[in-house]
Amino acid sequence: MKKSLLSVILLFVVLFASAQENASDANKFYVKGGLSVKGVNFLGTNDTKDVDFHDEHWENYSIKGGNLELGSIFYIDQLKFGNKFGVGIDVNYLTSNYMIQTNDDNLNVDEKYQYFTVGSAVGPIFTYYANNTIAFDVYFKANPIWFSGALYKYEYTQSNTEKNGGYLGFKGMKYKMGINIRIDYLEISAEFNPGYTVLQNYNAADEYLGNAGEQFDFVKRDINSLDDLADVLVDATNLSRKTPVPVFNFSIGFCF
Repeated sequence: MKKSLLSVILLFVVLFASAQENASDANKFYVKGGLSVKGVNFLGTNDTKDVDFHDEHWENYSIKGGNLELGSIFYIDQLKFGNKFGVGIDVNYLTSNYMIQTNDDNLNVDEKYQYFTVGSAVGPIFTYYANNTIAFDVYFKANPIWFSGALYKYEYTQSNTEKNGGYLGFKGMKYKMGINIRIDYLEISAEFNPGYTVLQNYNAADEYLGNAGEQFDFVKRDINSLDDLADVLVDATNLSRKTPVPVFNFSIGFCF
């Protein structure tokens, strides 16, 4: 429901901005991409009572990634404040993120995990024009996720075999908070992109990737009585299906 509403809003914004009688010549189309760095709570490793779990989970792994965006900025002429300030709507027709996680310390198994999200985004943008060639933007956007995945591959060196699997999803919501520096046709951006996706095992209908920290706390629970066991069985059905995938995006591109 939320994504459908945002889709309608996005379409309305584009049509409204394009139909302005005196459409601002400051409107911009942009394409940009760059480096992505995982947020602290990536996969939910910080959502646990165990203070050591996060560091132990990532101790032997390296993770890196990238991002790509296509979008437009539509300025609202009625909200223009002289020649220095502008207010508009920033629309991402496509915004995507890809992360790859590897374990370089395990000599017996070559582990590779790939995470990706594909979505759109829309929200307000505020611009300060330093001069005719330099502008600074601040923006906030809602970022519904249309498609996401988490794929894994294990290659066992001794037996020369491999195991593949993964999770896919069509639900999720993220947000974008960031800044741009635009110099003529060049655009440089930095943003925080928190949020979650819902990822389901494509080989097991009732299995979700979920939240790593919450799952760790669940399996570590003590069972000392039948009542404890009953509570565990009930709580097993209430584990979150949401997987946190916060990232920091640093990108460079062109705006026209």
